[in-house]
Amino acid sequence: MSLDKTETLSRFSCSRRYILGSVLGAVSLALVPFNAVAAVKEAPTLNTYLPQIEAGFDTLVDLQKTWNEKTEGLDGDVVRRILGTVGVKSPLFKIRKSFEGAWKIIAESPDASEETIERVNELYNSILDGISGVDFQLYSVNFTELRPTKEKLIENGKQALDSTVEMYAELVKLLKSSA
Repeated sequence: MSLDKTETLSRFSCSRRYILGSVLGAVSLALVPFNAVAAVKEAPTLNTYLPQIEAGFDTLVDLQKTWNEKTEGLDGDVVRRILGTVGVKSPLFKIRKSFEGAWKIIAESPDASEETIERVNELYNSILDGISGVDFQLYSVNFTELRPTKEKLIENGKQALDSTVEMYAELVKLLKSSA
């Protein structure tokens, strides 16, 4: 059985698209570092989220201690930067993600009671509401001209901060005992 020249070429030749696709695929794999291909991402644990949660707590405790100093200029943005609602440097910036991650781990833990799961959820949502409450009061300071109104907003912000720190302390204690 003999093959003529055109039949041989069609059976054994490759298209340019096939060759180019193979080369590009090989080049793209060669450019990816080996450890990135071989690495398996570890599942997060409670300890993955605790550092940011604890840093956020420490930040609020420090704000509580230095409240008068931070608010004496009647500039609400000073406090809002600390809260992470203005700028991105505060450990409280995107704290929701850490709270939700910690809650999810506790919720999926076979050792966690329903009461603990509910309490963590309740606390972290109340803390986020508290931070929003402080933020709202201090944001409003920037848009009022009357000094007595500014002072009242700052006082309201301090009250919201105090109750938020109290809830936050309970959450940190609960998370550490679950870790």
